[in-house]
Amino acid sequence: MKLYYFLFSVFVLSFSTGVVAQNNMYLTAEDSDKEAINILTKSKEVLNKSETLFFDFTFSTKYAGQIPDEQSGILKQKGDMYYLEFGDRTIYCDGKDVRVYQRTQNILEINDLSEESGMVSPKALLDLYESADFVFVLGDNLKLKGKVLNTLMLKPVDKESEFSKINILIDSKSYLPYEIAIMYKDGLKNNIKINEILLNQKIQNSVFKFNEAEHPGVSVEDLRMN
Repeated sequence: MKLYYFLFSVFVLSFSTGVVAQNNMYLTAEDSDKEAINILTKSKEVLNKSETLFFDFTFSTKYAGQIPDEQSGILKQKGDMYYLEFGDRTIYCDGKDVRVYQRTQNILEINDLSEESGMVSPKALLDLYESADFVFVLGDNLKLKGKVLNTLMLKPVDKESEFSKINILIDSKSYLPYEIAIMYKDGLKNNIKINEILLNQKIQNSVFKFNEAEHPGVSVEDLRMN
């Protein structure tokens, strides 16, 4: 379950851009590059102005020495509601609870909506710039497929953090996230490539609600505590 709720805060991009300047130790949030914060702020503003968000993405996960596992998915967001289709699961959140449907087994799991179960999306991840848990470093621009991308690295301040670093690529023209990544200290590398972002699309509220009538024989497991 952690994979699905934490999906959009993980993706790793292994590129060497000289992100950390030799003359700056980048030990606390106060050491963050002002331009890196400025880019994240502009990206967040672009996404916040959109009433709805649609993401088409490709997700891969890999441990050192292993072949990457790659899957595609889609995410739709409207306010506090979201719909995530990924692998064998579809997650529905209507802002009240979280319903996880396992398609091959025809099982529906209902969970309370809480901070622990809330999904971290590209939009939510950009809020990290307001956190004192990371120091933000601006790297060299990266040219890829006709785009000029800003490269940013988030380094955890806490040495005991499970993260090694978080890398974010942002389109320098549109300020839309292009890739968002996390590298874990245990060697796990995850990567999400955002193939397409659509803003202000018409999305009916019914999209974020699971319709049991459309899934005959579904087994329901209600795990809500409240």
